Amino acid sequence: MAKEMSLFSLDDSDLFTTDDDLFDFNLDEKYERENPYLVDSTKGLNLISNLLSVSDETKSKLKNIRRLDTLIDNRVLQSINKIRLKNEVYLYQELIKLSDKLFEQNKVALLKKKKTVGIGGQFSAGKSKFINSIIGEVILPEDQVPTTSIATYIMKSDTLFIEALTKNNQSIQLDLDAVKALSHAFYSTYNLGFSHFINNLVISTPVFPYESIAILDTPGYSKVDSTKKQAITDNEKALIQLKSVDYLIWLIDVENGVIKQADINFIESLNMKNPVLIVFNKCDKKTELDVERIIDTTKEYLKKSNIPLYEVVAYSAQEQREYLNRNYLKTFFKEINQKSNTFIPLEEEIKKIIIQLEHQIEEYYHSIQKKRNDVGDYIFKSDDISEIKTLTKVYAMLQQEIKEINKCRTNLRKTKEQIFNQFTALISGGFQ
Repeated sequence: MAKEMSLFSLDDSDLFTTDDDLFDFNLDEKYERENPYLVDSTKGLNLISNLLSVSDETKSKLKNIRRLDTLIDNRVLQSINKIRLKNEVYLYQELIKLSDKLFEQNKVALLKKKKTVGIGGQFSAGKSKFINSIIGEVILPEDQVPTTSIATYIMKSDTLFIEALTKNNQSIQLDLDAVKALSHAFYSTYNLGFSHFINNLVISTPVFPYESIAILDTPGYSKVDSTKKQAITDNEKALIQLKSVDYLIWLIDVENGVIKQADINFIESLNMKNPVLIVFNKCDKKTELDVERIIDTTKEYLKKSNIPLYEVVAYSAQEQREYLNRNYLKTFFKEINQKSNTFIPLEEEIKKIIIQLEHQIEEYYHSIQKKRNDVGDYIFKSDDISEIKTLTKVYAMLQQEIKEINKCRTNLRKTKEQIFNQFTALISGGFQ
């Protein structure tokens, strides 16, 4: 079975290995004896202290972002829970996704003005080798064992820059020695594993080819044995991380055959707004006839799903090429990179959705008001006492509904004010 892990993915038994000169993570015994974080306990303990620390500024910012998240995730829906609007579920799902994205942008300042492309798929799909192939450099370690990994953002910069984003929402810059020390050797020395308190790693590097895109390398999603706690944890982690991305590439090992229903269910749960690219990897191990059959069958399956599909492609990370004389993968990235030039601030996207809700409430209000007025006209014109009694009850029911709508209008207006007051607090606190 092929083995993989995300960049700097760690558990108590993992080592970094790559043959790339820029990211030389081969930890032989000689290097372990020379690494300052492994041989000097003071430096090692200081590294631990930095990764566990949280500043007052970070606490305040985290408190503000949590308030904003609560307002978006809960209060907006509570504001309109007495009435039913068209597209209400869709608009609310969009708000949740923007809220998740807000958390990520709060953690990774470099994500602002970039579109995020998440790479998802089951273990052994070859995600790390796939990412290396589209970047054109060996950035991520390949052929590692499945592990509870640290999700890693990769993006372009003028110089190499690495930072760890901790569970405390603290950003800690790491040098190469510190990164290389995050290994089994560190655990053996200090009895401490880093994957338990590092949320993300961020690699900014000149070799990344897309100015306006960030790739998110996620842990392998696996449902091989859902009774195991580890499998459930990996599934949940992958779901949380991919919920915030703008675009999704779903990687499948072509030797596993057509897309599985578990994969379809997982992708559908992400509620992707933009088209999803499905990539069958390792196609050098199949005949073109087999590959074409798998692609065609998968397309038929996906027609019955709720997944917005960009295309299903055949690819070989080993050969760094797309099969069947197609070029969808490069086109996919090129289109996203161009779209990213038209950047809309998150607060504007959230405001746009709330305004849509307000407009729908107004439309609903006027439709109920018209019904009430029509019933009132019938009552005024009627001479039948029994009919008047019945219509009066209908009139009262509609009048009560109008009161509920007015409450919703007021509540949503107050919630919108609170949301943008919170945005102001975040901005003044250095959020943007």
